[in-house]
Amino acid sequence: MGINYNYYTATLERCFVINVMTVSSVFSCRWNYRKFRHYHGNCLTLLREMDTGTSGDSENGNIFDADWFAHHTNSQPVKQVWLFIQTLEEISSLLTEADPVPWNKEQLNNFLSMLDYETEELHSCVPVRGRKNKRLSLYFKQLRGLIHNNTGDQTNVWEQIRKELLDLLSLLESFPADYFANKTY
Repeated sequence: MGINYNYYTATLERCFVINVMTVSSVFSCRWNYRKFRHYHGNCLTLLREMDTGTSGDSENGNIFDADWFAHHTNSQPVKQVWLFIQTLEEISSLLTEADPVPWNKEQLNNFLSMLDYETEELHSCVPVRGRKNKRLSLYFKQLRGLIHNNTGDQTNVWEQIRKELLDLLSLLESFPADYFANKTY
């Protein structure tokens, strides 16, 4: 039985291409931890300032499972960044799909612009698109359900969503730090 050199050559070529893509993504990353912390801090500040003055309490309490999310801090750094990107995209989608959002329009637009900027910059740091996390998608589906299934005062629902997003973004504040710590600028 002979060795199939074509198979091994093709496999080595694929490995080489993946490594080149990974290395090139490291050098093309326009984002660094200091810039990230600045923009992310501004997002958190804007979200805190959009308080509607209502309690936003729900019989369900928090929907978000912080323990599940914290578990992902031990995953590979690139997967962490993709989870972060998906989270930012889901937040942006939730807030742009819903109408009307009872928050200050100017602050909301600034918040969405910063989310989009963070997402764009993070995209430059990873070589290929990651798979969507189903559990995170289900979480945002639940938030959309709160909006669409509420027949009462929307202000309370939006305050609960604001608090949920604030908790989630606060967890993300130091999430991809390991990934950025390995970058040289």
